[in-house]
Amino acid sequence: MKKIIALLLCCTLVVACSDNKRYAPKEGRLSVFEAKVPILAKGEVKTDPAQKIATWEMPFYNLQNKMPHFALDNHEKLWKEKIGHATDISRMLATPIVTKDAVYVLDGKYELSKWKLENGERIWQNKISDNKVGLSLTYSDNKIFALSTDGLLTVFDEEGNQVWQKDFDVATRAPLVADKSGVYLITAHNQFIVLNPKNGKEIWRYRTTEPQTLLTNMAPVAKSRNTLVVPFATGEVMAFDADSGLLLWIQMMIGNRPQDLTEVPQIAAAPVIEGDTVYLSGHANFSGAYALKTGETKWTVNYGTALTPIINGNTIFMLTMQNELVAVDKKTGKAFWLKIYKPEDKPWQSISLINDEL
Repeated sequence: MKKIIALLLCCTLVVACSDNKRYAPKEGRLSVFEAKVPILAKGEVKTDPAQKIATWEMPFYNLQNKMPHFALDNHEKLWKEKIGHATDISRMLATPIVTKDAVYVLDGKYELSKWKLENGERIWQNKISDNKVGLSLTYSDNKIFALSTDGLLTVFDEEGNQVWQKDFDVATRAPLVADKSGVYLITAHNQFIVLNPKNGKEIWRYRTTEPQTLLTNMAPVAKSRNTLVVPFATGEVMAFDADSGLLLWIQMMIGNRPQDLTEVPQIAAAPVIEGDTVYLSGHANFSGAYALKTGETKWTVNYGTALTPIINGNTIFMLTMQNELVAVDKKTGKAFWLKIYKPEDKPWQSISLINDEL
């Protein structure tokens, strides 16, 4: 239970880097079974059983960005420690990482520290750079990968020893992810780079059209079955063969509902992979389900989101750019229920599914 509580505490920071405010209900959490009109989909919302989560090794839980249904039975505080520096806007950008026995934190001054999960005792602290801002942290194969906002990538072992470091000297806004096969980096200038996780050597890269503006936050890569799904700042999502870099398909995430043109190309919600389907959402009022291998469209809807949707059971939960909290059938895209929030309600930082409540 201690691991679960510590993990849930860290998960409140998962998307605290988002500048795209959304609005929460004044009455608190919402039951996922609380139907609102209009009901368009046949059947009803069904979720998988809630589970206790002991580790959190990627910014959005795993390489599929499929966040779990949390089981939480109490809110007991186990420990509290000052973890380091915030940025000049008083927030952490990097999601804390939780392994079986430790918590890793990358603070706003690009300083990495390791803490005992059991009692909050700091095991080691490593000042990586005096003039960098920490952006992203991920864990794979007993290594910790830390990324700064201007492209300095530093890798450590679990004892705090530096394994390798590479400076791309380019703005980065997307969380870094990695596995045994590669380190996956998206730059703010729309380059996708795959590195060898053992030594940092480049395996391959892909460059698409450079965006007209640099975004404040971008979505990370998703990977499953050797397929990489990569969102770019132009609104394009591309799928690649992970080994060869062969381009498999392209999807443009732009819809037709009225939208502030400055937000049209942005993709901040992470692609989510479940089985042979990838679910995509953009700012520009467009979401859809696509075949992972071929990109074939299964369904599309004309609303988008800046927050990564929760996919669980037969349902996708998302908060749209129009402040609509919606539960849709993941097979058809039709809504089970929809609830509209007013601007005077409290701002959202993220959405999560806990004990069948949002």
